[in-house]
Order: sequence, then C-alpha cells, then structure tokens
Amino acid sequence: MIQQNDWGMLEGTRQKTGPQDMFSRAGALLALASSLIVLGGWLFDVPSLTNLFENLPSMKVNTALGFTILSMGILACNQLFTGPCPKIAGSLVGSFMLATLLQYPLQTDFGIDQLLYRDPSGEFFPGRASPATAVTFIVLSALMMVPTEAR
Repeated sequence: MIQQNDWGMLEGTRQKTGPQDMFSRAGALLALASSLIVLGGWLFDVPSLTNLFENLPSMKVNTALGFTILSMGILACNQLFTGPCPKIAGSLVGSFMLATLLQYPLQTDFGIDQLLYRDPSGEFFPGRASPATAVTFIVLSALMMVPTEAR
C-alpha cells in the first residue's frame, strides 16, 4: 500500500531483504554504471567508452538506454517500494526492443535506431541493436513483469 509520509513523499511497502537482494542491487548498479559510461562515450564522442572490449562491436545508444532503464527499475523495486516501477521499465524497454527486432524480418526502418543519436559508424544498420540483444532485452523485460512475490 502506498502512503504519504510526513514530508509529502510517497512511501510503499518495503520488501523483505535477504542475500539475493544484495546481489540484485549489485548487478543493477553494475549495469547502470556501465551503461552510463557508454552513454557518456556517445555523448562526448569518446569511442573507447562505447566499446567495453576492444575486439567487440560498440554498445549502441539504445542498448545502453535499455540497461539504464531496466537497472533503475530493479533498483526502484528493491529500494523504494513494490510498486509499478519495474513493470513500467519492463514494458517501456520490452516494447522498444520488440520494435527493434521487428525491423529485421520486415526489412524496414522505423527510425528508432538513431532517434536520439546519429551513429557515424557506417554499419549496415547504424545504431540498431543486434537481434540477440533485442531478444535478451525482451526476455529481461518480461521478467520485470513477474510480481516480486513470485521471484
């Protein structure tokens, strides 16, 4: 149940904490930190920050935003209350990545790949997350919809 505290802020029912919560928070913080570093690399045009490893392709802006939104949803779930934050984060990222995935078989461009940032890499699909990345985000987003009591 969400209530208003003495300072006018919303409070919710806190979850029971255990060792799994520590690992969940640590993983979410790690994903959040790495995605913010990658976003900074794109924003300030520092290519070495967009590649976590030299031999691998760069992490795209949409992928970094997906990690940011999902990790903030996990942190909100663990830290604040068992409210709608994880479900909102999951549905936002899941629908965006589903649209990304649909662009491949439909052989079309919805214009979402470079909506926030123009990717100058010259790749065949600049700014687009790979199909494997999109499927992974769809699965992660679906897991965000599972009620916290069932996890």
